Amino acid sequence: MAITKISLDAHIPEILLESNTTGGIYGEDGTESSRMRMNASEGVIEARNNNGVAQVSAAGIFCNNAGTQAVAASTGISRKAAIVGLGYGSVYKYDWENENFIAGVYGYSSNSGTAPAYGGFFQDLLISGLILKSRSISDSSGTVYLSKPDSFILGLTNSGVTKTLYLPNDGIIGRTILAKQIGQGAIRFYPRSGQYIHDDSSQNDYYDIPEGWLGIFIFTRFALNGVVRDVWTVSMCKFR
Repeated sequence: MAITKISLDAHIPEILLESNTTGGIYGEDGTESSRMRMNASEGVIEARNNNGVAQVSAAGIFCNNAGTQAVAASTGISRKAAIVGLGYGSVYKYDWENENFIAGVYGYSSNSGTAPAYGGFFQDLLISGLILKSRSISDSSGTVYLSKPDSFILGLTNSGVTKTLYLPNDGIIGRTILAKQIGQGAIRFYPRSGQYIHDDSSQNDYYDIPEGWLGIFIFTRFALNGVVRDVWTVSMCKFR
Protein backbone atom coordinates (compact mmCIF):
# COMPACT_ATOMS: atom_id res chain seq x y z
CA MET A 1 0.00 0.00 0.00
CA ALA A 2 1.35 3.42 -0.93
CA ILE A 3 -0.31 5.27 1.93
CA THR A 4 1.15 4.09 5.21
CA LYS A 5 -0.50 6.49 7.63
CA ILE A 6 -3.41 8.93 7.87
CA SER A 7 -3.65 11.27 10.87
CA LEU A 8 -6.46 13.67 11.77
CA ASP A 9 -5.63 16.31 14.36
CA ALA A 10 -8.56 18.51 15.39
CA HIS A 11 -6.38 20.58 17.72
CA ILE A 12 -3.99 21.96 15.06
CA PRO A 13 -6.28 21.42 12.88
CA GLU A 14 -4.61 19.25 10.24
CA ILE A 15 -5.01 16.15 8.10
CA LEU A 16 -1.71 14.33 7.51
CA LEU A 17 -1.01 11.55 5.00
CA GLU A 18 2.33 9.74 4.96
CA SER A 19 3.37 7.74 1.89
CA ASN A 20 6.35 5.69 0.80
CA THR A 21 6.21 7.16 -2.74
CA THR A 22 6.16 10.59 -4.39
CA GLY A 23 4.72 12.20 -7.49
CA GLY A 24 2.39 9.70 -9.12
CA ILE A 25 2.93 8.52 -12.69
CA TYR A 26 4.68 11.74 -13.81
CA GLY A 27 6.93 12.27 -10.81
CA GLU A 28 10.61 11.27 -10.85
CA ASP A 29 10.98 11.00 -7.05
CA GLY A 30 9.14 7.68 -6.84
CA THR A 31 11.44 6.08 -4.28
CA GLU A 32 11.16 9.04 -1.91
CA SER A 33 8.76 8.89 1.00
CA SER A 34 6.49 11.91 1.27
CA ARG A 35 4.17 13.73 3.65
CA MET A 36 0.98 15.42 2.49
CA ARG A 37 -0.88 17.69 4.84
CA MET A 38 -3.92 19.94 4.77
CA ASN A 39 -3.47 22.52 7.51
CA ALA A 40 -6.38 24.83 8.35
CA SER A 41 -4.47 27.09 10.73
CA GLU A 42 -1.92 27.91 8.00
CA GLY A 43 -4.46 27.80 5.16
CA VAL A 44 -2.23 25.54 3.08
CA ILE A 45 -2.17 22.19 1.30
CA GLU A 46 1.39 20.85 1.24
CA ALA A 47 3.34 17.88 -0.16
CA ARG A 48 6.93 17.41 1.04
CA ASN A 49 9.79 14.95 0.69
CA ASN A 50 13.56 15.07 1.15
CA ASN A 51 14.01 16.77 -2.23
CA GLY A 52 11.60 19.65 -1.82
CA VAL A 53 8.16 20.99 -1.01
CA ALA A 54 5.08 22.08 -2.94
CA GLN A 55 2.35 24.24 -1.42
CA VAL A 56 -1.05 25.41 -2.62
CA SER A 57 -2.87 28.22 -0.82
CA ALA A 58 -5.01 31.25 -1.58
CA ALA A 59 -1.73 33.21 -1.81
CA GLY A 60 -0.49 31.12 -4.74
CA ILE A 61 1.39 27.97 -5.72
CA PHE A 62 4.98 27.24 -4.68
CA CYS A 63 7.29 24.37 -5.62
CA ASN A 64 11.07 24.11 -5.28
CA ASN A 65 11.66 20.61 -6.67
CA ALA A 66 11.95 20.03 -10.42
CA GLY A 67 10.82 16.44 -10.13
CA THR A 68 7.97 16.17 -12.64
CA GLN A 69 8.64 14.77 -16.11
CA ALA A 70 7.25 17.09 -18.80
CA VAL A 71 7.64 14.90 -21.90
CA ALA A 72 6.77 11.32 -22.76
CA ALA A 73 9.41 8.63 -22.32
CA SER A 74 8.96 7.74 -25.99
CA THR A 75 10.75 10.98 -26.97
CA GLY A 76 14.02 9.61 -25.57
CA ILE A 77 14.73 12.88 -23.79
CA SER A 78 14.22 14.11 -20.25
CA ARG A 79 12.67 17.46 -19.33
CA LYS A 80 11.80 17.86 -15.68
CA ALA A 81 10.19 20.87 -14.06
CA ALA A 82 8.74 22.11 -10.78
CA ILE A 83 5.54 23.15 -12.57
CA VAL A 84 4.37 21.50 -15.81
CA GLY A 85 1.51 22.89 -17.87
CA LEU A 86 0.27 20.85 -20.82
CA GLY A 87 -2.49 22.82 -22.50
CA TYR A 88 -4.61 20.27 -24.32
CA GLY A 89 -8.07 21.43 -25.32
CA SER A 90 -10.31 22.56 -28.16
CA VAL A 91 -10.72 26.22 -29.17
CA TYR A 92 -11.79 27.54 -32.57
CA LYS A 93 -9.47 30.09 -34.13
CA TYR A 94 -10.02 33.81 -34.45
CA ASP A 95 -8.84 34.70 -37.96
CA TRP A 96 -7.14 37.96 -37.04
CA GLU A 97 -4.28 38.39 -34.59
CA ASN A 98 -4.68 35.16 -32.58
CA GLU A 99 -7.20 36.45 -30.07
CA ASN A 100 -8.42 32.89 -29.39
CA PHE A 101 -5.81 30.39 -28.24
CA ILE A 102 -4.84 27.57 -25.91
CA ALA A 103 -1.85 27.90 -23.57
CA GLY A 104 -0.01 25.51 -21.30
CA VAL A 105 0.58 28.36 -18.87
CA TYR A 106 -1.18 31.75 -18.87
CA GLY A 107 0.24 34.64 -16.86
CA TYR A 108 -1.11 38.12 -16.18
CA SER A 109 -0.28 40.55 -13.41
CA SER A 110 -1.22 44.02 -12.20
CA ASN A 111 0.44 46.06 -9.45
CA SER A 112 -1.31 48.80 -7.47
CA GLY A 113 2.12 49.99 -6.30
CA THR A 114 4.90 51.65 -8.30
CA ALA A 115 6.98 48.63 -9.39
CA PRO A 116 6.52 47.06 -12.84
CA ALA A 117 4.24 44.03 -13.18
CA TYR A 118 5.18 41.05 -15.34
CA GLY A 119 3.00 38.18 -16.47
CA GLY A 120 6.01 35.91 -15.93
CA PHE A 121 9.65 36.12 -14.89
CA PHE A 122 12.38 33.69 -15.96
CA GLN A 123 16.03 33.99 -15.02
CA ASP A 124 17.12 32.19 -18.20
CA LEU A 125 14.44 31.82 -20.86
CA LEU A 126 14.73 29.06 -23.46
CA ILE A 127 12.40 29.85 -26.35
CA SER A 128 11.46 27.06 -28.74
CA GLY A 129 9.44 29.16 -31.17
CA LEU A 130 8.76 32.86 -30.57
CA ILE A 131 5.30 34.29 -31.37
CA LEU A 132 4.65 38.02 -31.03
CA LYS A 133 1.24 39.57 -30.45
CA SER A 134 0.59 41.44 -33.70
CA ARG A 135 -1.50 44.41 -34.77
CA SER A 136 -2.16 45.53 -38.35
CA ILE A 137 -2.34 49.17 -39.45
CA SER A 138 -4.18 49.94 -42.70
CA ASP A 139 -5.44 52.99 -44.58
CA SER A 140 -8.69 52.84 -42.59
CA SER A 141 -6.99 52.81 -39.19
CA GLY A 142 -7.43 55.90 -37.07
CA THR A 143 -4.85 57.24 -34.63
CA VAL A 144 -3.58 54.23 -32.67
CA TYR A 145 -2.53 54.27 -29.02
CA LEU A 146 -0.39 51.20 -28.42
CA SER A 147 -0.50 49.35 -25.11
CA LYS A 148 1.43 46.53 -23.47
CA PRO A 149 -0.20 43.67 -25.46
CA ASP A 150 1.18 45.11 -28.72
CA SER A 151 4.52 43.54 -29.69
CA PHE A 152 4.58 43.51 -33.48
CA ILE A 153 3.09 46.21 -35.71
CA LEU A 154 2.42 45.39 -39.36
CA GLY A 155 2.10 48.48 -41.54
CA LEU A 156 -0.12 47.99 -44.60
CA THR A 157 -0.71 51.62 -45.57
CA ASN A 158 -0.64 52.43 -49.27
CA SER A 159 1.29 55.07 -51.21
CA GLY A 160 0.78 58.57 -49.85
CA VAL A 161 -0.79 57.34 -46.58
CA THR A 162 0.98 57.78 -43.22
CA LYS A 163 -0.80 56.58 -40.10
CA THR A 164 0.00 57.86 -36.60
CA LEU A 165 0.75 55.58 -33.67
CA TYR A 166 1.59 56.50 -30.07
CA LEU A 167 3.99 54.26 -28.20
CA PRO A 168 2.89 52.73 -24.86
CA ASN A 169 3.22 54.82 -21.70
CA ASP A 170 3.44 52.16 -18.97
CA GLY A 171 7.11 53.05 -18.46
CA ILE A 172 8.46 49.50 -18.13
CA ILE A 173 12.17 49.53 -18.96
CA GLY A 174 13.00 47.00 -21.65
CA ARG A 175 9.57 46.95 -23.29
CA THR A 176 10.16 46.12 -26.97
CA ILE A 177 8.03 46.74 -30.05
CA LEU A 178 8.89 45.66 -33.60
CA ALA A 179 7.28 47.51 -36.50
CA LYS A 180 7.47 46.38 -40.14
CA GLN A 181 6.06 48.46 -43.00
CA ILE A 182 4.99 46.34 -45.98
CA GLY A 183 2.79 48.80 -47.87
CA GLN A 184 4.11 51.68 -49.98
CA GLY A 185 3.03 54.21 -47.36
CA ALA A 186 4.46 54.68 -43.87
CA ILE A 187 3.65 54.38 -40.16
CA ARG A 188 4.65 57.23 -37.86
CA PHE A 189 5.46 56.74 -34.17
CA TYR A 190 5.17 59.40 -31.48
CA PRO A 191 6.12 59.13 -27.80
CA ARG A 192 3.53 59.92 -25.14
CA SER A 193 3.71 63.09 -23.08
CA GLY A 194 6.89 63.22 -20.99
CA GLN A 195 8.68 60.62 -23.11
CA TYR A 196 11.16 60.92 -25.97
CA ILE A 197 12.38 59.09 -29.09
CA HIS A 198 16.11 58.77 -29.77
CA ASP A 199 18.05 56.95 -32.47
CA ASP A 200 21.25 58.61 -31.25
CA SER A 201 22.07 61.43 -28.82
CA SER A 202 19.61 63.75 -30.60
CA GLN A 203 15.91 63.74 -29.82
CA ASN A 204 13.35 63.04 -32.58
CA ASP A 205 9.85 64.50 -32.47
CA TYR A 206 8.54 61.36 -34.20
CA TYR A 207 9.87 58.43 -36.19
CA ASP A 208 8.65 57.15 -39.55
CA ILE A 209 8.93 53.55 -40.73
CA PRO A 210 8.78 53.57 -44.55
CA GLU A 211 8.17 50.73 -46.99
CA GLY A 212 10.39 47.69 -46.47
CA TRP A 213 11.92 48.85 -43.18
CA LEU A 214 11.76 47.27 -39.73
CA GLY A 215 11.79 49.52 -36.68
CA ILE A 216 12.90 48.21 -33.29
CA PHE A 217 11.68 50.30 -30.34
CA ILE A 218 13.05 49.61 -26.85
CA PHE A 219 12.02 51.66 -23.85
CA THR A 220 14.71 52.76 -21.38
CA ARG A 221 15.68 55.53 -18.98
CA PHE A 222 18.93 57.49 -18.87
CA ALA A 223 20.39 60.86 -17.99
CA LEU A 224 21.13 63.27 -20.84
CA ASN A 225 23.11 66.37 -19.88
CA GLY A 226 22.32 65.64 -16.24
CA VAL A 227 18.56 65.31 -16.81
CA VAL A 228 16.87 61.90 -16.45
CA ARG A 229 14.43 61.14 -19.23
CA ASP A 230 12.18 58.28 -20.35
CA VAL A 231 13.23 57.29 -23.85
CA TRP A 232 12.14 55.02 -26.64
CA THR A 233 15.36 54.07 -28.42
CA VAL A 234 14.85 53.10 -32.05
CA SER A 235 16.92 51.28 -34.67
CA MET A 236 16.01 50.55 -38.26
CA CYS A 237 16.99 47.71 -40.58
CA LYS A 238 15.90 46.51 -44.03
CA PHE A 239 15.74 43.26 -45.95
CA ARG A 240 19.16 44.05 -47.42
